[in-house]
Amino acid sequence: MISIIKECLNTKRLITLTLSITNWESIIIGYVKSIKGNVLEFEELNPYGTKIRERKIKINNIKIVCYNDVYGNDLDYLHKLVPGKGQPHYVYLSNSIDKAVLEINKLVVSKELVSFFVIDNYQIGIAEKIIEDSILIKGITYQGLLDGNTVIPIKLLTKIRLKGPIERKVNLLLNLKNPQ
Repeated sequence: MISIIKECLNTKRLITLTLSITNWESIIIGYVKSIKGNVLEFEELNPYGTKIRERKIKINNIKIVCYNDVYGNDLDYLHKLVPGKGQPHYVYLSNSIDKAVLEINKLVVSKELVSFFVIDNYQIGIAEKIIEDSILIKGITYQGLLDGNTVIPIKLLTKIRLKGPIERKVNLLLNLKNPQ
């Protein structure tokens, strides 16, 4: 197993590790940064390819190593393709309905894929139009598939996230599955 891990380090290949720590297992995905003795320095990623943290893992805690698998290859491919780096842009709406309507009208015209937040939940989608005091959103799944329509009262919107890693990857998937 160590030779495979070294190969993944040298080729900067994305890998999935199943760890056996105490009485439970954990599956993580990311890149091996270095190997020092019996310890890996590992850059852990979330399912969208964004770095979560760097951690040290004892090699004897690794139960299974997966690489060149469909999920890892897809994530690696998307991570390299997605344009734009940096932090997402947030527009906070909870202070003014007028500001929210202005921002939503910009999104209706631009057809930009964003995340609409309502308290602690959010919907990824494209603003279609304003209907009375609500927004009609064309929902999009994390896999870039159309997911029906959602209507949210504008007064419940707390913020909009634009150009974050999730939105960029979902937008890329949407465009790959639905070419214009």
